[in-house]
Amino acid sequence: MTKDDFLTGFVLILLAACIFAVGFVFGSDCSSEHYEPQIAGLRAQLSRTQKQLKRASEQNQQQTKRIAELTGNGG
Repeated sequence: MTKDDFLTGFVLILLAACIFAVGFVFGSDCSSEHYEPQIAGLRAQLSRTQKQLKRASEQNQQQTKRIAELTGNGG
């Protein structure tokens, strides 16, 4: 193997690595754009669910307190 063969092989490997890196960057950028609306929708749904759970918990506490008052059980 001559010095020129080694240099040619090195350049080809470097070129392949650059092509791979560019493809990876473009691929990840496209996938992030693709999934961003879905992620935003899931975040909004999570926020609504958390609010509903908080309201349900507060309502449960109020009902438990009211039952304790009515039955004289002390809750």
